[in-house]
Amino acid sequence: MQNQNFDTLAVGVLDFKTHVVETFQYNSNKGVFTDDLYFDLASMTKPLTMGAAFLLHEKLRTPLIQMLIEHRAGLPAWAILSRDNWREHVLSFNPKESPTEYSDLSALRVMLEMEKVSGESLKEMCSSYWDKELLHWFDLKSEHRCVDTGYRQGHIVNGEVHDPNAFNIQNFCSHAGMFGTINGVCKSLLNLDREGNLLKTMNQNLKKKPASQRYCWGWDSIQDSATTLAGPGAGSDVFGHLGFTGTSMWIDSLKARGIIILSNSTQHYWYQKEGINHIRRTLGSQFWKQS
Repeated sequence: MQNQNFDTLAVGVLDFKTHVVETFQYNSNKGVFTDDLYFDLASMTKPLTMGAAFLLHEKLRTPLIQMLIEHRAGLPAWAILSRDNWREHVLSFNPKESPTEYSDLSALRVMLEMEKVSGESLKEMCSSYWDKELLHWFDLKSEHRCVDTGYRQGHIVNGEVHDPNAFNIQNFCSHAGMFGTINGVCKSLLNLDREGNLLKTMNQNLKKKPASQRYCWGWDSIQDSATTLAGPGAGSDVFGHLGFTGTSMWIDSLKARGIIILSNSTQHYWYQKEGINHIRRTLGSQFWKQS
């Protein structure tokens, strides 16, 4: 941690068979601590919202929504969006089967298409399994202590979403904006498996998807076991997701175990990822060896 540009790290290991969660939290100044700090989960929001809704509600599994949720609909990766016309901009694209391109705009389009099909808000469709310590940033209160995740217009970002588009939109959205403690994220994933049979369903779909297709039902998969940020040893039964603020979650759908890593790696420099990626691979490698 002395060599990192961030100061706080939390790690959770969860067993889906026994429902046991083990966590470890460390701060460069305080050392090991037990306080429940909230981390900006960044793009881990995607599977925790749209991925969960897709799992829990069969009526949402249309070909269009599946193409969008798996980032193969040809939408641009990113754009600066405004609060007033972001919906119109996202709806202006004509989705069509395309090579995979990870896209925040595709994730936002998923939300709009899901809400059109269901007549409900995405939050209503996906929040039933959330632990009390998994929250949208609008729901954070003064008693929820958050880690710093950078600067915006000269001010420290703390308790506000780091992602500029989620901040501009100022509403619940599917691509970023969820916050959680390490225990809250772990318990929510256990809840999602109980409520939606997450591991069995993902194991079946990982086996069915083409080898060239990276994303599956809103989750990332392992393309190269030697270079993946999940760590050497992660196999074809593993699914998960990364977050820009230095967060990640990876689950072995066959062995029913998972590892969650939360950090505030954007605290000083958003563009320096070498340190957090080294931690991701090192911890992941040890975890897969022992799983």
